[in-house]
Amino acid sequence: MKERWLDRHYRLGDLNIHYLETSMPGEPTILLHGGSADAAHVSWGPAIAAWSSHLRLIAPDFPGFGQSSRPPWLASVANLTRFVEEFTAAMDLDRFSIVGLSMGGMVAVNFALRNPDRVRSLVLVDAAGLDKRIPWIRVIYPAIRIKPLYRLLLRLRLYACSRPQLVRFGMRQIMSDANPPTPELLQSVMCELRRPGSAWQSFLNHELCWSGFRRDMSAQLSELRIPTLIVHGEKDAIIPVAHARNAHRRIPNSRLHIFPQCGHWPPREKPDEFSRIVLEFLTERLSTDQPTTGD
Repeated sequence: MKERWLDRHYRLGDLNIHYLETSMPGEPTILLHGGSADAAHVSWGPAIAAWSSHLRLIAPDFPGFGQSSRPPWLASVANLTRFVEEFTAAMDLDRFSIVGLSMGGMVAVNFALRNPDRVRSLVLVDAAGLDKRIPWIRVIYPAIRIKPLYRLLLRLRLYACSRPQLVRFGMRQIMSDANPPTPELLQSVMCELRRPGSAWQSFLNHELCWSGFRRDMSAQLSELRIPTLIVHGEKDAIIPVAHARNAHRRIPNSRLHIFPQCGHWPPREKPDEFSRIVLEFLTERLSTDQPTTGD
């Protein structure tokens, strides 16, 4: 895949923030990646290549992910939202579209609720936080709260870093069997797994409780008056597709697209279809210049 972006770094207070940017002029689109071993280039690489001739794109690595330095604060939704507010303000970005995946979708919704006048349009990709309940919570919650289990998970992560077959197995739990990871994606994930100091554990510790997500934004979704596209993998085992359907019913002026035979990672499982559908939505919003507030 030919890279069509510039690697940049920005000093934001005590943090060194890495981000990708394309050279198109005009109002930008901010891309927010997911958690675990994700980073801007991992989830958004194919989409940036497809969109780079049409949109100005800015895709930061969240603090504690990718090449950005780890923050001294907890990687909570509230703190990551404040990071997006400060990062975009520091770069003189007043109004933009946001595309958020999984954890990034959760941050995108919170940002849009707090800053409706700054968001032209919103794209939620298998977004977390649209409902409190998650099917796997009774498995993962003890693993992150019981210290011996957590230490075992860390050892397994280090062990898996140099064993592609184990990483591939883990990725197949996220992706649909119909869309196995490419060698390039496998290597990218292995590289991120080797990075020290990930903030993912901090996020899980803060945002998960025994009953599911600590922050349930479903009741606030009706407050969104921003044109919103919700896309979701039909076979997503991480965030049930029912969350997307319920969010579509709650968010006024929203659209819903379900990808069949797709898991939690549409940008990497269905890159061509995903890029086309999202690009059509984003360019339509730019051409109509629909306001972000009001009915």
